[in-house]
Parts: sequence; structure tokens; C-alpha cells
Amino acid sequence: MGGRGITLYAKKIVVTRLRDQKDAEEVLEKLRNLINRVWEQRDKIKPSYKTRAKITVLEIYKYLPKTNCGACGVPTCLAFALKIIGEEASIQDCKTLLEPEHKSDREKLLALLAEAGYVCEDQGAEDREAP
Repeated sequence: MGGRGITLYAKKIVVTRLRDQKDAEEVLEKLRNLINRVWEQRDKIKPSYKTRAKITVLEIYKYLPKTNCGACGVPTCLAFALKIIGEEASIQDCKTLLEPEHKSDREKLLALLAEAGYVCEDQGAEDREAP
């Protein structure tokens, strides 16, 4: 859900990276719909007992542009890698990584994250519609 960290507790839900009240309401509505769909299909779902692969900040950093431009909202690419590990940021937040010249690194990073169980969408500059 947009690179947000979501934690479900018995009596509360914690969501990171919300912009405002409207954003919170939209995310909770999507989450409610997802939970209801899962509940309706519970008899068809097989649980996965695979352990999430461990990845390190440096493994993520290896594929980042290393410009330390801060456009993602954090001062350095290393700090950005830490945010990705904590699911507080999405690779979509790094505009430089989305440019065509970084496509190979972006694809490798997406594969690494997918292998570790992170949910990511790739929308590089070549995939985005022009305004």
C-alpha cells in the first residue's frame, strides 16, 4: 500500500507514512477491503511457512544512485536504504533511481526486495505517463 509500514494489533492498526487524515481514511478503507477479501477466500488460501530472506542496508545501498541528493526526504542514500529495510520508504521515493539510466540497478533492487518478501511496484521514468 504505497510503501507504508502496516502493523495489525488486536485492538489497533499502526500505519506509517500517512500524509493527512484523508490519506489515513483511504488506507484504512483499502486495508478493510483486503481483510474482507482474504476472509471470504480463507478456505482457498494455503499459508506460506517460508522465512523471509534477510537483507542488509548495505545490500540495498549497493543498488542506489549514491547521490545523497535528499529528494527522497532523507539526507543520504544510506539513510534511505535503512528506511526501505524498515518499510518506511519505497524505492518509488528515489526519483533518481526511477530514471532510465538506473533501470538495471532498479530491477536488481526490486528482485532483491521481492526475494526478501517486500512488496514493491516498479514504475520507472520510462513507465510513467507524461503530464
